[in-house]
Amino acid sequence: MDNHGWCVGIDWASDQHAFCVIDGEGGVRGTRQVAHTATAILDALAWLRETCGVPAAAIAIGIELRAGPLVETCLDAGFPVWAINPKQQERFR
Repeated sequence: MDNHGWCVGIDWASDQHAFCVIDGEGGVRGTRQVAHTATAILDALAWLRETCGVPAAAIAIGIELRAGPLVETCLDAGFPVWAINPKQQERFR
């Protein structure tokens, strides 16, 4: 988070995705369930920019996938995306 004041975790699923927005101090600033449709994902990305009040490039996104429509949409919208290996995530718990 050195270069990003905001982080978003996306729990990917085939029907709905869960978004969680975290501010620079580690506080949860919002959560949202997002349907797996292009319109819903674009609306959620607009919601992220509005919630954070900063450009997309300043909002780091962590997700379990390295590629796919959700990742590509986030990248195309200017969000930096980091793939998080689910097995590593499980070990951190």
